[in-house]
Amino acid sequence: MYVKKRRCISLRGLAVFFIFTLSAIFSPSQINPFSLANTALAAEPAAFSSWAKTAKLGGAAVFIGMTAQEMDQVISNMVAQKVTVIEADSDLSNYLTDAEFEQELALMRSFAAAAHAQGLKVVWYYPSLEVITVNGKNIEQTMAREHPDWVQIGLGGIPNVFYGGSGQVFWVAANDESAWMSPSSPGYRSYFFERVRKIAATGIDGLWVDVPIYADFGPTKWSDFNPDAVAKFEVDTGFTIPVAEDWNDPGWRRWIAWRHEELARFLRDVTAAARSVNPEFPIFAETLPTDYNGATIYGLDGSYLKHIEGLTHVWEVDTMSNNVGMRNALEDDWISFISAYKYTRAASGKKPSWVFSYGKQADDAELVMAQALSTGNNPYELQIPEMTTTVGVDFRTRMFDWARQNTPYLFEAQTAARVAVLYSSPSRDYVDQAQGLGMFVTWQDGGDSLWWAADPKDSAYERQYLAEFRGVVKMLVHQHIPFESVVNPADSAELLPYETVILPGVQAISDSEAAILRQYVQNGGKLIITGANPTGLDQYGTARAEYALADLLGFSKGGPLPAEKQNTFGAGSVLFYSATLGKNYFVSNDASALQKLSGAIQATSTIPLTTNADRRVHFELSQLGNQTILQFVNFIGVDGSFTSVPTTFSVNLKIPDGKQVTGVAVTAPDLLSMLTLNPLDFTTSNQQVSFNVALNRYALVVVSYSDGSSGGGTPTNNPPVAAFSTACTDLTCNFTDTSSDSDGSIVAWSWDFGDGTTSSQQSPSHTFAAGGTYPVALTVTDNNGASTTSSQNHTVRPAICNSLPTNSPEYIQMCGICPPASYPICGNVDNPPPPNPTPAAPVIYYPKNVTVTTGMYDWGTMESFKAVDNNTYDILSAAASGGQGIDWYATTTISESPGSVVQIKVTHSGQYSQAGVSQSFYVYNFQDQVWELANTSTVGNEEDVPVSWVIDAGVSKYISAQGELRVRLSGFKAASSFYSWSSALSWEVSQAAGGGGGSSGGGTPVNNSPVAAFSVGCTGLTCNFTDGSSDSDGSITGWNWNFGSGATSSQQNPSYTYAAAGTYPVTLTVTDNNGTSATSSQNVTVSNPPPANPTPAAPVIYYPKNVTVTTGAYDWGTMESFKVVDNDTYDILTAAASGGQGIDWYATTTISESPGNVAQIKVTHSGQYSQAGVSQSFYVYNFQGQVWELVNTSTVGNEEDVSVSWVINADVSKYISAQGELRVRLSGFKAASSFYSWSNALSWEVSQAAGSGG
Repeated sequence: MYVKKRRCISLRGLAVFFIFTLSAIFSPSQINPFSLANTALAAEPAAFSSWAKTAKLGGAAVFIGMTAQEMDQVISNMVAQKVTVIEADSDLSNYLTDAEFEQELALMRSFAAAAHAQGLKVVWYYPSLEVITVNGKNIEQTMAREHPDWVQIGLGGIPNVFYGGSGQVFWVAANDESAWMSPSSPGYRSYFFERVRKIAATGIDGLWVDVPIYADFGPTKWSDFNPDAVAKFEVDTGFTIPVAEDWNDPGWRRWIAWRHEELARFLRDVTAAARSVNPEFPIFAETLPTDYNGATIYGLDGSYLKHIEGLTHVWEVDTMSNNVGMRNALEDDWISFISAYKYTRAASGKKPSWVFSYGKQADDAELVMAQALSTGNNPYELQIPEMTTTVGVDFRTRMFDWARQNTPYLFEAQTAARVAVLYSSPSRDYVDQAQGLGMFVTWQDGGDSLWWAADPKDSAYERQYLAEFRGVVKMLVHQHIPFESVVNPADSAELLPYETVILPGVQAISDSEAAILRQYVQNGGKLIITGANPTGLDQYGTARAEYALADLLGFSKGGPLPAEKQNTFGAGSVLFYSATLGKNYFVSNDASALQKLSGAIQATSTIPLTTNADRRVHFELSQLGNQTILQFVNFIGVDGSFTSVPTTFSVNLKIPDGKQVTGVAVTAPDLLSMLTLNPLDFTTSNQQVSFNVALNRYALVVVSYSDGSSGGGTPTNNPPVAAFSTACTDLTCNFTDTSSDSDGSIVAWSWDFGDGTTSSQQSPSHTFAAGGTYPVALTVTDNNGASTTSSQNHTVRPAICNSLPTNSPEYIQMCGICPPASYPICGNVDNPPPPNPTPAAPVIYYPKNVTVTTGMYDWGTMESFKAVDNNTYDILSAAASGGQGIDWYATTTISESPGSVVQIKVTHSGQYSQAGVSQSFYVYNFQDQVWELANTSTVGNEEDVPVSWVIDAGVSKYISAQGELRVRLSGFKAASSFYSWSSALSWEVSQAAGGGGGSSGGGTPVNNSPVAAFSVGCTGLTCNFTDGSSDSDGSITGWNWNFGSGATSSQQNPSYTYAAAGTYPVTLTVTDNNGTSATSSQNVTVSNPPPANPTPAAPVIYYPKNVTVTTGAYDWGTMESFKVVDNDTYDILTAAASGGQGIDWYATTTISESPGNVAQIKVTHSGQYSQAGVSQSFYVYNFQGQVWELVNTSTVGNEEDVSVSWVINADVSKYISAQGELRVRLSGFKAASSFYSWSNALSWEVSQAAGSGG
């Protein structure tokens, strides 16, 4: 039996090396700042918006000599466990000869084909900088001995090479050599990139690139002092290589940042190498550090990779123990875990974020996966500490199937958070200075030999920047304020979704990031900044003469540091606190820090929900069309012993303007009764929807809306629209679901491939047994049970058909348009269709315009492009992204009709004045409005670089409505400037024979099936049915309705009255003008009008009996002041509060009704303020939860009445004490001068159910 051991890095051994002496940070200047923020995202691989975006991952050990049966069994197991992407792990970790590597390539080809046949994707694991030589201690032919110049060198001059057999590095067996390669070594780069290019050609779907780090597991610290790395650092930065760890040394600080940059450049070049073979080939970089200080010493910082085109992450989100995972975690350890997953999602940008989802047992594994899924990450499920394992087949199958059913809610919804927390990598580097790891807070191992840390310095409590950041995360989680992390924003537009952005202890910042924040505030955004040195360092830790955001802060370094200050800037504002409010709350639960932070956020942001949930329930909020999605993760039982503690709580959610709630539903993967969406009782009042949630560990709630009032009756459900596209190679077809649902989500897919096989995957791959034409049908079902079907005929032929004569017996047998006789569609195999006509001779076009976006035009005309000669079009490079670059595009206009063009071949030839320029070649897709990367190459000195690209699929997308074509060329080099000389550029445009119109020139034309769809609205027993069907290439000529009661109709939009209440299966079949039909079905429920609700007893009105002022000073007025809106008011004068002036008071009354008989309480307050701009918050007290619940916020005008009403009609008894007491609270805040609060009226209307006694 083959068993493959895999590495999972443990950081305990590393942690002790993070303890260094804190040093102050001094000057000098920054040189050659590095940024990937402006890297074009024009041509991301399609995987990032399809299978990788919805991936559920499992690992598989594969090996040379694996039989087809063994492969099929492994893959079948994955299919049964609802895995969609296999991480394949072979012997690529080892030092392989060329012959051994060729065997690995053959294994990739075989395994990928087998996986594709069962509809799965495959990414292959390949360590990038660690090479293991088996038994390397005892042999001469090892990576380190044969290539010592490729190896990383530590600060002390020791090569980064060691032998396994002990300690935490358990993935290196006894006597095996672990050699760590320098990403700056030209020899190793050439060796590795060439192998990557060969892998990209095997047919696997992507490459999992592991350990791109400067490792510290062996004898070295602070790699890389490899001579090639030293030379490159000095050329790149202008600094001399440092000789000691000295945080006062600007050269040391610059070297810390350069290592981030160099690893990012290495991974960028890995990606370019793969995509030079296949532009659609994605790279998944296994990224070890998340938001903790490991990134400083390893060099790998995920934020530097965020904008690299074609690359995204697999984040190794570590747990606390390689023995028991998170089972011994405490509450703030879990807060740190939440922070890590929020960081991974943010640092991946808009690309998929794959994460390790470790577990020991099913219960802790489920909570870990819940945290991953709820924060928008894709889980790679495995049992601690080994990869290619699972916590359990049943567990994985249940969780992945649940995720599949809820794919749109998990991976398509967009955040609805209005608050963001900015993470600062430079502040982590230069404030915390790698003094401790900071992954979690509990460093005491309790006897666990594989615990994450061994020293109190490693606790996140002991860090400065990290503790401040984590403290803000903790406050937001505890206060149930939805939020996102923001990492390395590309521009101010990335911050637009947020009303408030928090900068916790951000000291080090670049000018470009400061400019992004300045533009955000100028446009109306609000910043909350904490800490005593706000933006006082540059991105390399050098002290600035002035704060980078001094103009936003409203004070300078030369003046006194205010404890608190509010400043307006442009249309926005900045609120500053010099105290470390985040760290104070993180470490000691400081109540005043919590009050200041939460008060500031509530004053600057719209918080769309309130709740009485325990602080240890994490909320996530997102939006998908006409639905709001809430996710809840319960970590109440994370107390060192790991137990499940179910909880029940209420949620009040603001209803979007102009919307009406049509339903609330809940699903949970840990309750068999809730594996699918179940209706949830709800009430609506005051533009809020209220419901209760019974939570075990993880639940997802969907609130659905319609536009405006429906007029009563049964809410309308619009059925989904089934649609799909197909791409076939040989006998294998990849089917891509493109279905949609306007008012919900699609939860199930049923494929019939027309050859007797089916699939329930969303976007499957299928290999047909023989050539032929097959009727492929997709039926989709939405979250309300409505289904529609789309059908298409697809012809597949073996590859050999391309070389056989069309009149040969072999062609007729294998390549005719009919499948074997057992299949329903029949053509005439004795008379196969004639071959496609020869296309017309191509017409050649040359550029009409050239636009240079980076660089400077030197000389040359449009004539320069018409022949490869000495006449060239020249462009001189300009500074770009830390080096020199050129970027230009050329345009021409064709006369052919876009529909008649069957092929475009674009060709460019040119040279560069220096070797080593990285060239990228793009074509423009007018339909999607994106540049698509067609070719990448690294060029030699004055050597011709010819590039040709053929477009023969979806050709019309690349032609504008005016007949315009565009190509783009960019070049980049990290060193000196260079010239680009273009010798030729042309487009060859080919039409089908006969010219315009796009006729196929023979054969049977394809008829696209119609799409059946309808909506229904019912009042009582009468339903109005509205046809929503469509036909893309014709018209619908017939409608056949079956109402499920025996009645039918041929009208397009009929009305029908049922005889009795019930649920009826309604079917619409439509037929197009070519006789092709499609069917849509959904269940329609009708009911008799409900009886009138009994009239509740007349309400009893109560007024305050006591008022307690907690902030401010009572001026005058009695309890009688609250009984009528008149000139008699209850007045309160403000006091200093949270950097401004505020009032805070609560009123109490006592009712005589029994709490169990009270059906509703309506509380109403009316009052004024002596100044405009006061932020008012209104609360009711929950006696059961012992918390004030915020129910209303508003900003008031000068002496204008502000009336607030709130209705409590669910769980009413929670708001009444055992003594019949009710309480409301009102607070007001303004950052400027003092003001009066005048309360005119306050009352409670208490209603009992009809017939209730007192």
